[in-house]
Amino acid sequence: MGIEPTEKDYLIEVTDMFYETQQAFNLYSFLPERWEGMNGIYLGKDATLLPYLFDLNDIGKQEQKYILNIIQVIDSAVGENIRKKQDALRKSK
Repeated sequence: MGIEPTEKDYLIEVTDMFYETQQAFNLYSFLPERWEGMNGIYLGKDATLLPYLFDLNDIGKQEQKYILNIIQVIDSAVGENIRKKQDALRKSK
């Protein structure tokens, strides 16, 4: 159609996602981060609270599997973003 999409056209809001995906983002925000002490390397979120959060939010077993997968994807993307920023910071020094 001759119209180039802008970055705004690609952005998606959390509210546009499936309910379970929204729950995954919400639960992910409650999980504490794990960092390696000496080098400051991001190890990911600590998932030990998830059984309690699932119970607290009345999330069934099938939903838990889906949400766990989404949380892993989120944490992987966050970890990769942190690694890229740390590498750029090291290179700039």
